[in-house]
Amino acid sequence: MIFAWPSAVASFSSILETLSWPEGVEALPLPPYSPELNPVKRYFQELRAKLSNKIFETIEEIMEALSRALAPYWEDPTKLASLTGYGWWLRSLPDMKTSH
Repeated sequence: MIFAWPSAVASFSSILETLSWPEGVEALPLPPYSPELNPVKRYFQELRAKLSNKIFETIEEIMEALSRALAPYWEDPTKLASLTGYGWWLRSLPDMKTSH
């Protein structure tokens, strides 16, 4: 698993760089001002497409809509991987140097 974060957030970056990462988790600081490299942006784009410009009367309605929007990714994790696993990124994993 890769944990990527925008390194432009200096206080957050300095804390994350000092952490001891669990086995199987690789830390990957992203270059400053490069949102196109942040894989979660593509995931949020999909969620916004399903949830924006809607009127919800209650918190329960929001939670139900969010659950419906997230369900396909829970049921088939490869859908999330297809949004967030950039091919060039996945191919470079064996050569990646991390902060720890």
